[in-house]
Amino acid sequence: MNDASFADLSLPDRIAALTSLSQRFGRILPVHSIDSATGVCTCGGFVKRKDKTTDVPCHAGKHPNLWKWQVKASSDPKQLAKWADKFPGGNWGIVTGELTDVIDVDTKPTVDGMDSLRALEAEIGIDLMSLAVVVKTGNGIQLYFAHDPAGRLKTTAGIRPGIDIRGGHKGKGLGMVLAPGSKHPNGNTYQIVSMPENGLQPVPEALILALYYQQSNNSLSTVCVGGVCGSKLKARVQVNGEQRFQIMQDAVLTADQKADLEIL
Repeated sequence: MNDASFADLSLPDRIAALTSLSQRFGRILPVHSIDSATGVCTCGGFVKRKDKTTDVPCHAGKHPNLWKWQVKASSDPKQLAKWADKFPGGNWGIVTGELTDVIDVDTKPTVDGMDSLRALEAEIGIDLMSLAVVVKTGNGIQLYFAHDPAGRLKTTAGIRPGIDIRGGHKGKGLGMVLAPGSKHPNGNTYQIVSMPENGLQPVPEALILALYYQQSNNSLSTVCVGGVCGSKLKARVQVNGEQRFQIMQDAVLTADQKADLEIL
């Protein structure tokens, strides 16, 4: 609703904005940004390729500026005030998987996440953009929902073409999104463009089912659970609707992947 960036705000206004965001959406953390003078990321790092550091400066401008951020991110106004003073030109992140779950929709030269979102809305019969808090990003939108108590929206990249999930649950697999007021590396400012009158709304059950669990009747389809995909994990829905799962003998599952399987 306000297109001003954090860097444009006075210190008192920046503190007030961060405090308000943390009360509404969850814990906050400082995030690196693009230095306007040099055009590179304030992390001062270099790009790695094949585990080797190159001489190409980092241009990410959107990764955490806080060691162990999952633990140290805060909603304490006093801590936020200290960070706001220490990082006057920096970006800010919101921890997901606690108060909020976020659906990140990107438009890129090779894929249009908005097409995927429209197809998803038609599939479940719900206008997600009217239900969610909608944030305009650097190259798309984000849809904020109240965190699913069962933690079923897990941080996942490419769950549909151009669509990522930033979620998590009970301190495991927590995600992060740039907060409204931050600047994307392309110069666009993240901003809230619409919000339900009653604030964050629950994640629609139909959306969770569509993203994670639905399979075609009488078909053997590949699904992903905690990063295990392809031939290692198969799901079949019988004619009577009962789901059956088969783990191939060569699949090695972590504790989190086993938990995901139990949810399925």
